Amino acid sequence: MAGSVAAPSLPRSAASAVVHKFGGAALADAKAIRHAAEIVAARPSGAVVVASAMKGVTDALLDIAVVASRGEHRAALAAIEAVRERHVMTEAELAAQLEGFSTADTFDRCFDDLSQLVESIDTGGLP
Repeated sequence: MAGSVAAPSLPRSAASAVVHKFGGAALADAKAIRHAAEIVAARPSGAVVVASAMKGVTDALLDIAVVASRGEHRAALAAIEAVRERHVMTEAELAAQLEGFSTADTFDRCFDDLSQLVESIDTGGLP
């Protein structure tokens, strides 16, 4: 047919790949994370995994930004510590099954960076 363009075809391996996106309730706690891992493990090849925040974490980070922008650094830092503790506890529960596995150093660096960011927020003289 003149003037028509055929849709590009994907290689067989790309066409059979499965994308899994997990976030929110699917990553709410250690049990949910284990379940997500089991779903991915059931398809040993051709899987792409996208993981976002645990349930409630995005909202908590937005709340931290608002509190910090009002100059309430102590409250923002306390909220960061609560989010950190949630991640550390979940990681500890998951790592208990994996000898020698720990992401605690990574969590510490990320949450320390977030705390420093909050402490550096200048409200520009706003009340």
